[in-house]
Amino acid sequence: MLNTTKSLPPAMELGRRQGAMAALQLQLQGLEAELTVLLKGLKRFIVRYAQELTPLYTELDALELQLSEALQRLLQAEGGEGFGPAPETGFGLPDFGNLPPPEPEPKPPVALAGPPDFKLLYRRAAMRLHPDRARSEVERNILNHAMSQVNLAYAQGDRYTIERLLVQSGEDPQQVSSDPLSARLLWVQQREQQLQQRERYVQSRLKELRANPMHRLWRVVADAETLGLDPLGVMAERLRGQIAERRRELQAVTQR
Repeated sequence: MLNTTKSLPPAMELGRRQGAMAALQLQLQGLEAELTVLLKGLKRFIVRYAQELTPLYTELDALELQLSEALQRLLQAEGGEGFGPAPETGFGLPDFGNLPPPEPEPKPPVALAGPPDFKLLYRRAAMRLHPDRARSEVERNILNHAMSQVNLAYAQGDRYTIERLLVQSGEDPQQVSSDPLSARLLWVQQREQQLQQRERYVQSRLKELRANPMHRLWRVVADAETLGLDPLGVMAERLRGQIAERRRELQAVTQR
């Protein structure tokens, strides 16, 4: 979405943007570190969970499948029609993957042979931001407002505002301005948008992981273990009890 608010002079805006970008980078580093720690801890728990409980779940699933098949055969032998397909077996564990690397930074600005003609720059903006390019009513309103800013900037000889609007619409900063200060500012804005996108992704992953049932189980187990309890051991004993019960049921059915 375009930002069509009135801008500060380039030097002041550059200082403000650089400060905002530095703060955003610091915040993003903290979020990425938090996500990395969370992923590592969750993966360690999943490995431990798999080692202690997956063999028991697998054995229980196999017994339940055998019991289902034995009951089917028994019902059919007695003239019944059975009770549908056997239940699906298998106990899968999630694979959360790793934190993907960030996108590479935009290329640093370099000086051009000469700046685009101001009138040509205006025409480029008029084509790029024309309301007829809109794909929705919301986008049309945004482009209408952007074009009003372009027209006002052109009337006032405000090249920087037109450059800024063009870059925010997707133009390459190096193709818009050859002024080192303006080009640097446009690069910082582009980099800031990139960091904001990365921050949204990391926050989304954190939210997704914390909502996962395996994460909740990990936290419950960790809290219980700090109290000296052994929740995974309790779960294993319950599974062994269910396995013993299924063995008795299977033996009873096969002996009939």
